[in-house]
Formats: sequence, structure tokens, C-alpha cells
Amino acid sequence: MGLDMYIVRDEEVVFSWRKTPSVHEWFRQLGVKKSIEDCDDDSFNGVKVPITMKDIKQFRKDLLNKNMNYKVQGFFFGDDSNMDKEEYSYYMEQNLKSIEVMKQELKNGKKIYYSSWW
Repeated sequence: MGLDMYIVRDEEVVFSWRKTPSVHEWFRQLGVKKSIEDCDDDSFNGVKVPITMKDIKQFRKDLLNKNMNYKVQGFFFGDDSNMDKEEYSYYMEQNLKSIEVMKQELKNGKKIYYSSWW
């Protein structure tokens, strides 16, 4: 068990990665800003949050500037506040790959969403 994170087009997963609570929290906050139901509590799970190019640019900026909530925790996925340098590099690489996939999907005229399962 753990936090599984997805970028979804229609009902198809186009990118998946795991156990990055700070990223999960970032998308939960995005859902709150967009007034998506079920984003404002601890049960943020399986909720589809639509993603725009503007969102991707802000996500990338926040990642690179380390403007993320690294202390957020979840029952099934712990926290990422104490990652060592190797772990941090791995997860950063996965997050940057997710950005490239999201950008390509939007450039192809597709609607995409963040979703998760834990």
C-alpha cells in the first residue's frame, strides 16, 4: 500500500509515480483553488483535478524553487521531509518527467487530470 499518483487522459493513465506526498498536497491545493469537490479534507483520494498549462508552469516553478509542503503526511504514504539526496533526486526526476508528459498531452489537445489512490 502507498500513495499512487496518476496523470489521466479520459480514463487512461498516461503517467504514474508513487509516494511523493508534497506533490499530492500540491494537487490537492490546486483542486481546492478550482473548487473541486472532496479536495478540502483528508479524504483526497481518487479525485480528478483538471490540469492546464498554467498549472503545469506553476507546478514546475514550485518544484524547482522547493516551494512545496514537504512536511505533509498521510496515513498510507508517510512524508518526504527527510529524504536523502539520492531519494530527492529520484523523485525530482519523476516529477519533471510528469511535467513533460502533461505538457505533451495538452499540446496534443487532450484534457488531463491528476488523480491518486492510496
